[in-house]
Amino acid sequence: MMNVGQVEIIYPNTEAARAWAERLGREIEKYRIPAAVSKASGIRRTTEIAEPWLIVLCAPETKSDAEIARKIDGFIRAGRYDHILTLLIAGAPEESFPDALVYETLSDGQVIEHEPLAANITAPTPAESRKKLKVEMLRILAPMLGVSFDALRNRRHRQRVKLILAVGGAALAGALAFLVYAANRVQVISGQNKALNGQYALAEEARQEAADQKNAARDHLADTVALQIEHETRDNELVLMLCMEFLPENGREGQLPALMKGALDRLCASGYVPVTRRDAYAEAHGIEEDEDDLRKDTDERPAKKVVLTLPEDTERFATDEFFLGCWSEEYRYAVYNGGGDPNYYTWIRFLDEPERSYFMRDERGDYCNVWADACMDDGTFIGTHLVTEDGIYDDCYRYDPIRREFVPFNSESPEPEEGAPLPEGRLSRYGETLGISDFVEFEGMPALLGKLDGWDAGYRAFDRETLLPIAEIEGVNDVDEIPGTDLLLMCKESTFLICRKDPFEPVFETDAEYTDAQYTTTCKIANYDAGALLVTRLPGERSGRAVYDLNTGERLCAIAEPGMAYDMALTGDGRLLNSVGSTPTLWDLRTGEKICEIKAIAKSPNPYGLVDETSGLRDSSVINCNGDVFIWRDEAIPVPDDLEGQVALARQLLNGRELTDAERARYNLTKR
Repeated sequence: MMNVGQVEIIYPNTEAARAWAERLGREIEKYRIPAAVSKASGIRRTTEIAEPWLIVLCAPETKSDAEIARKIDGFIRAGRYDHILTLLIAGAPEESFPDALVYETLSDGQVIEHEPLAANITAPTPAESRKKLKVEMLRILAPMLGVSFDALRNRRHRQRVKLILAVGGAALAGALAFLVYAANRVQVISGQNKALNGQYALAEEARQEAADQKNAARDHLADTVALQIEHETRDNELVLMLCMEFLPENGREGQLPALMKGALDRLCASGYVPVTRRDAYAEAHGIEEDEDDLRKDTDERPAKKVVLTLPEDTERFATDEFFLGCWSEEYRYAVYNGGGDPNYYTWIRFLDEPERSYFMRDERGDYCNVWADACMDDGTFIGTHLVTEDGIYDDCYRYDPIRREFVPFNSESPEPEEGAPLPEGRLSRYGETLGISDFVEFEGMPALLGKLDGWDAGYRAFDRETLLPIAEIEGVNDVDEIPGTDLLLMCKESTFLICRKDPFEPVFETDAEYTDAQYTTTCKIANYDAGALLVTRLPGERSGRAVYDLNTGERLCAIAEPGMAYDMALTGDGRLLNSVGSTPTLWDLRTGEKICEIKAIAKSPNPYGLVDETSGLRDSSVINCNGDVFIWRDEAIPVPDDLEGQVALARQLLNGRELTDAERARYNLTKR
């Protein structure tokens, strides 16, 4: 609603109607009333109109506008029906005029149909409507000023004619003088226009040709990409992103729609479905790859593998890759072993002072290696198998990396006599013949375990402070800790022995009977329902698994289907065993029943879902197989038949993932 003096303009609540109301108000306010009309009516400006008038802007929205109906009703009740004027701005009269203006109810109840006095500015274009408003505004002002529309219109026309004649007379003389000059210039300009028109035509033709070439090149690139992605059946997210790169909303002819439909069908099926590559999935979901530990130092420990610049004074190094043997957090050094047959070497790395790092040498000054097993509290480390130019000496050794010298293995080691020859040709005076092939240490255990030479010979426990023997564990060929417990798993020839870390107190022994002892070492462990499970080979079989409750020693179930002898992985959801033969299969650990076969995968998968904080294992909702990620769907997702619906589903599945610069470069696409 707006006012110009006593004139009120009302309109429906739309932006277009508001704009017309403001324009009409400005035109009425600035209108110059002709002198004759002003003299007769006594009104010099439109703001001096004394009686109230209501101008209704009519459009289809006007008819249902309650506020407009209220205003009209107020004017009618005040006896001013004839002071209501209309301006049709949109729509037809029958759909735009309020009923109160068309049908008047008299005091005796009689209804009279009127045709409201209406100005009309509807036109095909806004420019034509604005032009009509100049004239139709006079039709609205005429009743307010008490004159006819023709009187205002004709007076306006006569004023314009007078103005034109006055100005035209003065300009005529100048125009005649200019005419001769203009005639000459017209001929020149005409020629120039023809030349410009020709240039414009050539430019437009070139622009259109460039656009056609661009479209043709894009279509060709789309077809080329289509050929490249035909076999990307394991990276369906990549297929979707590449297809959508070239698919406008209204679709496109060619191979891409069919390729996108195929990718959606694969990605939306039930069971395990291929999603994308492992590195892409890890980046999109913020997963830190475990393999990074092989390359980088962390706050908790040094890198597991390093590539070194080898010394210049030897050519006997077989490799530049060295692997972490042990490290001392207190003394801030790490021992790396590396090399290849027949030569191995040890690198002492000082973590905070890299300039102090060095390659270990024996007492003669030659490069050598002690395969490092454990760092001791006094800063020394112990290991076995001293390797030198002269051969391999299978004894136990203790070395001080700070002082760069071998030291006695323990307090009972004999002190060599001054100048006495080294026993048995060894190149260290302190090699101790204890019959130990390697040492094992576990967190939270106050002893070191030394594996005795010989199959099933067992282990000898050594006190960590004195390195003196404290116990013998007979008949054991392998030992491992059970994560999250204070238990050790010890593999015997035909059974599994469970004992505590401190002291070595047996808990229970399995009832297994194995025909081939070497397979007793291939077992896995998992946390399960506030306890732990032991999953081993089935007794007497090369294939199959037995599942034991470590709380009681009770066998829960057997998974005896053949073809499961080589690879398997436990999952963090605690009930699913992802075990592999010729076809990967998902099993229920509680019952031994098969849940499903993973027929889309031909190689051993690993769990890749969320990590269970208790067990440290990943659940089976996502798996990684040979660098490809598969996710589990309980039910298939319907794929729309139309391209628009498929594009929307693809965006939903991608969840904001876009092509990386590396992926775009791979397919020769422009970087974003």
